[in-house]
Amino acid sequence: MEKNLSFEHNGMTMKVVFFNQNKMSVDVNCFDKDDNFIKKANIVFAQLPKKLKAILNPKK
Repeated sequence: MEKNLSFEHNGMTMKVVFFNQNKMSVDVNCFDKDDNFIKKANIVFAQLPKKLKAILNPKK
């Protein structure tokens, strides 16, 4: 099941690229409010919003 997952953080839109279950981290692309690419980042699973954690739940 593939979904386009994104969330807002610090005034930027973070779009999930890859969920690494072994490291429990997420690779994201960061975009500004005009949808211009800013940077790539890696975020640990614990810092994700609860709604996104429920979708990515590694225990399923």
